[in-house]
Amino acid sequence: MSDKQTAAIVLAAGKGTRMKSSHPKVTFPLAGIPLIERVVMTLQNISIDNIAIVVGYKKDEVISCVSPMQNVFFIEQKEQLGTGNAVAICKDYFKDFNGYIFILAGDVPLLTTDTLSKLKEKHIQTNADATVLTAILDDAKMYGRIIRDKDGNVERIVEFKDANEQEREIKEINTGIFCFNSPALFSAVVKIDNNNKQKEYYLTDTLEILKRSGMKVSAQIVEDPTETSGVNSQLHLAELEQKLYEKIKEHFLNNGVVIENPQTVIIEDRVKIENDVHIYPNCIIRGKTVIKSGSNIGANSVIINSILNNNVQLEGFNFLEGCEIPSNTKLQPFKVLINQSYVQMNSTQRLYSPWRMDYIKSEKTDKCILCNKVNEGSVKDQDNNDKKQLILYRGKYSYVIMNLYPYNNGHLMVVPYKHCAIIENLSDDELLEMIRLLKKSVMVLKEVYHPDGFNIGMNIGTSAGAGIPEHLHIHIVPRWNGDTNFITTTGLTRVIPEDFNKSFAKLKKVFVKKTR
Repeated sequence: MSDKQTAAIVLAAGKGTRMKSSHPKVTFPLAGIPLIERVVMTLQNISIDNIAIVVGYKKDEVISCVSPMQNVFFIEQKEQLGTGNAVAICKDYFKDFNGYIFILAGDVPLLTTDTLSKLKEKHIQTNADATVLTAILDDAKMYGRIIRDKDGNVERIVEFKDANEQEREIKEINTGIFCFNSPALFSAVVKIDNNNKQKEYYLTDTLEILKRSGMKVSAQIVEDPTETSGVNSQLHLAELEQKLYEKIKEHFLNNGVVIENPQTVIIEDRVKIENDVHIYPNCIIRGKTVIKSGSNIGANSVIINSILNNNVQLEGFNFLEGCEIPSNTKLQPFKVLINQSYVQMNSTQRLYSPWRMDYIKSEKTDKCILCNKVNEGSVKDQDNNDKKQLILYRGKYSYVIMNLYPYNNGHLMVVPYKHCAIIENLSDDELLEMIRLLKKSVMVLKEVYHPDGFNIGMNIGTSAGAGIPEHLHIHIVPRWNGDTNFITTTGLTRVIPEDFNKSFAKLKKVFVKKTR
């Protein structure tokens, strides 16, 4: 193989009208990954030096589907004037490039690195200036036809709409995938005209231009034409996705994974599954999930971007997203875990809010954090200090503050000004005001968030689970059906996230209203 650099131009400017959608065709997912991202991933796997993606229709939506990478850049085609024009606008970006350039569409998600490598190898071996990837189809449909001369050399490509009856009988078609020498490509692409029925600039015309200039054009026939299938419609996308899923399951079945009733199971291609895993019917496994040996995935379970260590047993109807499950764990039916660490201790199953580890690991001082918060700043600047410290309301003996490390959205605390660790040290007036602020807090939370219930309580002493044992306080945690659970209570889990500043503004407004 040559030491020359290799680049790629990916054509992704079109709308894809046959998709019957307002979204660009290349943004549609195939097995969880956008079409354009799949093409870029394939190119990255063969060490492409630079990838230029030509965008046009809803360009920002297309760009957002591609993971940021140093060697990927975007070029806008402001008018969709054909594939030849799309390549021509890239000329200035490659003016100092003297290597090989792949050209392919952004909607060929099943194309493999092996096929691209063979195309480049054929290009180099035949000392060609341009090499086209072709396919032999019994039903060539509307594809452009490969026209060869009497010696079998590629002469030109004729688009179906411009082909005569004899040319339409040809079964060898253009896949739209090429490998060019960069200088030859850009010398030819500027000579293309739009003298055709579509009035577009066809990239395929470059082959005939190069031949007339005495340059060499070669062809590589793809072994599996399915690889080069561009997505034409929603139905076609679904058909390609089904073929991909079948290929993925076939791989795992051949590597020691048991899949019952496999036609009911969906497994995406970034998933990793070790041998001796048993998957029951109607399961969906997505993203970068890893399932280790000895695990059983019960029927009707959904697993997304999670790690299941050895011998994990899901008993069925489980939903996991963003979780890591320790070895030898058994999850009962209908257990749902989202972005949680799951720990099994003896027979007690516990869920923890992982972001609270920031507080646990944070550097502690000898000063009381709750006293510092309420006393920080000057009296003149109290409003700004309260906003900074998330203090929602100040009473005569106590105050209401948002918990910076909440168990749930809207988690508040009622805190006495007096620094004390036990309830007996509070006067009746101090204790009564805390209860009144507790009532006010519940009313505010109901108006702002409409929770289904509350957990309300005090942890007095370290052995009772107090995070700040030297200064007692009342926790008020709003609860929704299926939300994150309070402390060690286990149940359906879901975090309901909101920016602290937005929460503060909402709650403060209602506290002020109820104080008038």
